[in-house]
Amino acid sequence: MLPKKNTIILAALMLGVPAALLAQQDPFIGSWKSKKGATINKYEDAGGGKLKVTVTGVDKAGQPTVHSRIEEYDGKPNKVEGEDGTDAISVKRIDPHTIEGDNWLDGKPRAHFTVTVSPDGKTLTKKIKGTNKDGQAYEDVRVSDKMEEGRMPGEE
Repeated sequence: MLPKKNTIILAALMLGVPAALLAQQDPFIGSWKSKKGATINKYEDAGGGKLKVTVTGVDKAGQPTVHSRIEEYDGKPNKVEGEDGTDAISVKRIDPHTIEGDNWLDGKPRAHFTVTVSPDGKTLTKKIKGTNKDGQAYEDVRVSDKMEEGRMPGEE
């Protein structure tokens, strides 16, 4: 006779319940649409506790942009390509709902950021403070809604 927990898992698998539903999923995984503009951040599992982040958007000239990176949560600067004004990023996981890090340019940190996912898993907020590539200080708060598969936020 199987223990009760094993019986439940076996029954769930036999009914076609995806294994992902049996395990707690990282709250960052998914696509997030900015409330301010056309930017979409997509977080995917990259294995080994890392996340692949792909950012799509539109630049000041109206041209589409895209860049991606693997975030290693070791707190060390790791090279990134295609991200305007940044050539490295250092990140660490504070807790399951919080990522903190720095954008680097030419070997110096130029911006500090904190990214959080709300407890209900529906809102991602990025707070950033630093210096842009032209040397001007800035602060910004960027709020994004989690997108449902195949749907944009707000669609019924």
